[in-house]
Amino acid sequence: APSLQLIPFRDTPTRRESLTSYYQRLGEIDDQVGYPWATQVFAGFTLREIKRHLDDMLASGEPVPAWQYVGDDVVELAIDVPRMQRGTQELFRALTAHGIEVYIVSAASEEIVRMLVSDPQYGYHVKPQNVIGVTVLLRDRAAGTVTTARKLIAEHRYDPALLLDDELTTALWAPLTWYEGKQAAIHTYIHPWKKPILVAGDTPLSDGPMFLRGPDPDRGGLRLFIARKDSYRDHIQALQDEHAGHQSALAHPVTANRNWIIVTPDEIR
Repeated sequence: APSLQLIPFRDTPTRRESLTSYYQRLGEIDDQVGYPWATQVFAGFTLREIKRHLDDMLASGEPVPAWQYVGDDVVELAIDVPRMQRGTQELFRALTAHGIEVYIVSAASEEIVRMLVSDPQYGYHVKPQNVIGVTVLLRDRAAGTVTTARKLIAEHRYDPALLLDDELTTALWAPLTWYEGKQAAIHTYIHPWKKPILVAGDTPLSDGPMFLRGPDPDRGGLRLFIARKDSYRDHIQALQDEHAGHQSALAHPVTANRNWIIVTPDEIR
């Protein structure tokens, strides 16, 4: 859609700029620019079409060729296909076995995340209604009507199979599930007052508010941070100290630096 061309494309004389490159450049402006675009860019596809492409990509296992700009240089890429995380699958099974409801709150497209984690063949077994992410309006091509999974879930009318031939649009549905929006999504879609027993994530900025304000350490709430990079580990520890300092200065109970578990991806793979 023309509305998705937020800045000019940097095409070369021999080829058009890849969407991977374009997304990276939007992210360099601000995550608030790149994150919504990464969901809106699928506008025009039906859920059935995207699910077919997703399954084909995961089945092939082959890296996806792409390229992007680094400064003024063109760099060729081979983007690895996502791998299923055995540790995450085991954690989900253990939580469910103990009667703990598992939710995913993602800064990615809610519908695409749902296609993976709610499909039994991929081993996560998350209930479709428990997947919360960046949502756009879905359009029924025949009737011209629009809705979202979140609206239908709230109205107790949700059936994923009935939406397969709806197409994604560019119209966003709030709250937007990154930064403070993740915590807002918990209040909006899970419970306005119940606090999670466990919060897990791997991104200091996007997951930080959910980590810091989600669980209740005084009641045993845990924070599991997966440190993909040393810089991310340093950042999340700096956030703990910063927010503990704010709490102390305001004479609040100091909880921001409590009940953290920090692991690397290899430790839970």
